[in-house]
Amino acid sequence: MTDAPFPLAPAALPLFHTNIVAVSPRRHANLRLNRDAGFGFTAGVASLPVGIAEFEAAAGCYPILFTTATPAAPIVLLGFRSGWNLFVDGTGTWMPRAYVPAIARAFPFVMIDDTDGSFRRVGFEADAACISPTTGAPLFENGQQTAVVRDAIAFCEAVEGDLAAAAAFGAALESAGLLQPGEATIEPQGAPSVRIGGYRIVDAARLAAIPDEVFLAWRRNGWLSPLYAHLFSAVNWVAFTELALAQLAARQ
Repeated sequence: MTDAPFPLAPAALPLFHTNIVAVSPRRHANLRLNRDAGFGFTAGVASLPVGIAEFEAAAGCYPILFTTATPAAPIVLLGFRSGWNLFVDGTGTWMPRAYVPAIARAFPFVMIDDTDGSFRRVGFEADAACISPTTGAPLFENGQQTAVVRDAIAFCEAVEGDLAAAAAFGAALESAGLLQPGEATIEPQGAPSVRIGGYRIVDAARLAAIPDEVFLAWRRNGWLSPLYAHLFSAVNWVAFTELALAQLAARQ
């Protein structure tokens, strides 16, 4: 067994960005967005944050976990070591029928503060493979934003709001004392086993003992559906382990 578990570190936002520039009709009039460029930019992540509205879709594919950082942020598990997203292949294609987290679908766009901080505007990753002057849908036509930019703004704002709602949900679970440390082990044949740690999960016994008024308040907040989606997502550990073992064997 490895000496220490692979830790799932909390994600620093914005993800995938190293060179963000504000979208400008003057500077970017000839640029285009190619959504067929794929998700190769996510190949190095072992987890991704998810918004509260994503829990049910994500629970059909991944274990949903909570970070050990405070406040507890919900994430989906994508890999068991850094630099290896099990759900993205060498061509940047996300595994068919697996849910793609919204934060990955928002790329290359992200909301940023204007220079004086008085308002927010949309930016994008200048070095993104999906942005070029030759391929895809234009960002501007006749000096005006196209649906590409307008939709990106709406989607990025929705993602931000949903992640904030998920953070509030995680904080409530943490405040109620429901989160406990978790650890999983993957045991490939002929190789050292790998432990995955640095995450938390809801303790079902503690959940059953919470006061009725807290449970009813969570129902009013719309938190029961994501709460149970998190619990149900534990069944995905079996498929995740099988996928990890298969990919480990293929790379040996």
